[in-house]
Amino acid sequence: KQWYQRRVRGGPWQTPRNLFLALIGELSELTMDAVKHETLEPPGNEEEETAPSRDFEGILNELDDVCSYLICLAHESHVDIGSPESTRGEGKEETFKFTVTSWDELEVSAFYSTKLPTKTTLLRDCLGLCLTCSRLCDLIQFTDVDRGLTNLSAEKQGKIDRVIKSIFCHLTSLASRYHYDMPRLLRDKNVRTANKYSGCEGYNVKSSKEIVINERYGHLKEFRLDDSEETKDYDLDRPVKLDGSMESAVGQLVVSAGLIAEVLQWSTDGTPIDWGGVRRAHVTHQLCLLIRTLCGIAQNRGLDLGKAFLQKVKLTGERYPVEKCQENPAAKYTELKDCEKVDDTLAQDNTSSGDGEIGSHSPRISDEVTAKPTLQSVTAMWRRFSEERDWLREHTPRNLTLDLFGEVGEVIEVVLEGRGDELLGEELSDCLASSVRLAEVCGINLTAAINHYFPQ
Repeated sequence: KQWYQRRVRGGPWQTPRNLFLALIGELSELTMDAVKHETLEPPGNEEEETAPSRDFEGILNELDDVCSYLICLAHESHVDIGSPESTRGEGKEETFKFTVTSWDELEVSAFYSTKLPTKTTLLRDCLGLCLTCSRLCDLIQFTDVDRGLTNLSAEKQGKIDRVIKSIFCHLTSLASRYHYDMPRLLRDKNVRTANKYSGCEGYNVKSSKEIVINERYGHLKEFRLDDSEETKDYDLDRPVKLDGSMESAVGQLVVSAGLIAEVLQWSTDGTPIDWGGVRRAHVTHQLCLLIRTLCGIAQNRGLDLGKAFLQKVKLTGERYPVEKCQENPAAKYTELKDCEKVDDTLAQDNTSSGDGEIGSHSPRISDEVTAKPTLQSVTAMWRRFSEERDWLREHTPRNLTLDLFGEVGEVIEVVLEGRGDELLGEELSDCLASSVRLAEVCGINLTAAINHYFPQ
């Protein structure tokens, strides 16, 4: 926190939303490593090691980056993670401090407040952490969030406070389960980062992420559609073979959504994003991978993703009628949005936590959709639904990315808890809707791109 304050504090892009996007980006890298080692199981309780066994060396090192951004997020949000049971700090931003607590005490507190599954794998544990983090998306995705959460209601401040603390407890318990000495990892990280960016001050730190993106994805050539070229539609039932288990496929959803967040994390809300070169190529490729993975998961479970999407749209239309939304366009994201009840479970309300991102059913629109929905028809339907209800103003790249990660969290919950296929179809449809809308907002011809990267 001290290193963070010295070098980057005060920048307009260092907001709670940006820091959470950065945290999502680090979660994607953590999950990427876990997918590669999905069969690994946590060490037995009988082990007395104080460091990870050789099987886990280097795999969970991204935990320190996740923890670093979480600490910064908590500080900017005035959430006292040093005292999980305490109320929100009331001091001003300059005087806000964490309660001084030993790491051992934090581990004990986290152990009693976080219920990690006993029979599990490394990948399932990482997905569980992603699920906990996704709870924050519903609270911050369609609203500006000032430092200290001062512009939010007391009720929403309390919800964000509880979610951030639950993320920290989950992270602490996960590090303890795999014998990771988090304080040592954080100290080592601070030394490495300080040496690497010793000359950086203020906004210059932002350029470090640009360097990383260029190094990682510079090999991807920007895809541009020739205006004279006819775009072939993409059938959602085109066969897709999943590599690995269902959990690894869900992990790939996390990776793609998180890597998209990497591109958006340090931009300011309301500022146009430079989508040229590597950025556009990277986002385009990840969205194509995500759509393919959604189709593969649906096919693996015997689901028709197109029909599931149409059914989801119909249900959402009944929930968000045009008349009410036209009277108050913002209602979709305020009083009509049940998903802000972050403590509710899917079992209590299968249509919560994401229906607001689907748009709604209208006979005039549904007549345009064929019996076999394609990527183009789904994209057009989504756009038309949103436009009729004046929702497009909320569809910015960063809002939609947070929305997408929140929907991926719902898929994680359905898969990990073995919920029914009908509910899985609904959540996959939510992810599909967020993805096609994000592509449109970013000016990406997703149908042409997916045919380019994955020709039939």
